[in-house]
Amino acid sequence: MNITIGAALLGGGVLLFWVTIVGTRLARPPFWTSDTMVMCFITPLALLAVALGTGILVYAATHASLRAMSYGDLEGFAIVVALCIALGWAVARWSRRAPRKAAAEAIPLQRPEAPEPPNPLPTIGAQRRAA
Repeated sequence: MNITIGAALLGGGVLLFWVTIVGTRLARPPFWTSDTMVMCFITPLALLAVALGTGILVYAATHASLRAMSYGDLEGFAIVVALCIALGWAVARWSRRAPRKAAAEAIPLQRPEAPEPPNPLPTIGAQRRAA
């Protein structure tokens, strides 16, 4: 069961991150891709899900939980992987078909006038430096 949960968290975090990236680049971004939502909720949630999912999978792989897997665990893992693949395919299709906003153009700025160079430090003689 741990491997199923770890795979679901890892896949969900990756998909959430990917959907957010696609959503912010659209011509009409969805309501949930505002700067505040992405900064305060979506990004921490995606990072937490990826970190927890990776941690659970690494823990299960290193502590011999793979040998103790039953057929129910394998079925759950296979369903989660298939669902993540199907959702990833749907997100990829959505990202190709959705209209993107126009690329930002570079605005040339006038270079400000350079101020006068600062006065160099006075040179100190060798005898004075030694003191």
